[in-house]
Amino acid sequence: MDAICREELYQPGALELIAEAERHIIVKPDTKVLSVGCGSGELECYFAAKFNCTVHGIDNAADSIRHASEKAVKKSIADRTRFSVCDGRATNFSINAFDLVLCSGGWAGDLVQLGRFVQESHRILKTDGKVVLITTVWTREDVPDQVKNMWAKGGAIFHPSEVEGFFQNHQFGVEFSRIADEPIWWQNWCNDMQMTKAYSLNSTDPSIWKNIHRQYHESRGCIGLGLFILRRL
Repeated sequence: MDAICREELYQPGALELIAEAERHIIVKPDTKVLSVGCGSGELECYFAAKFNCTVHGIDNAADSIRHASEKAVKKSIADRTRFSVCDGRATNFSINAFDLVLCSGGWAGDLVQLGRFVQESHRILKTDGKVVLITTVWTREDVPDQVKNMWAKGGAIFHPSEVEGFFQNHQFGVEFSRIADEPIWWQNWCNDMQMTKAYSLNSTDPSIWKNIHRQYHESRGCIGLGLFILRRL
């Protein structure tokens, strides 16, 4: 995974969980990949270069799309990548357009919006197509209200017992899942976000990253990072 710049993956543990996801998916040169919430295009360029596949990255932020497009040109893989401003919950892609959908960190804390994304993924995926989703999750059923309130926006979404049923309701089977609590992932993420200049939120008060890291430590035992590999039913 040395080809990925960890500082431009804006989700704690994304580097490690993407490496794990690769062991459970098959990506070939003819695989068509959609990446939702592509940010600076780091993961998309990595997939296109490693697997020689075509990758379309979408994001709501025009600055991110411009940055990703420039990166693809610099890496000489612009012929295998495309980036455009688009909402992953309501795209203009045709049905059965993609083999694989990637999403790292999108709509954490909002089951309704996550459901819209999963529903749209079902529409644009081919039969037996897959979704790789990385997001924050609860690690236990009895999460104290104080902790829930702490993560009310942009935080955990699932209790462990809810995962399979949620995705089945959206016509996806869970092929693989992992919920991890690794403090070093959060520490690395906090450090990276304070140093990188690629992420728009970094232009705000840099203490935001320290506050999120502190919030994580105050929630230890309740909060984790989930990797879900879903198959379209």
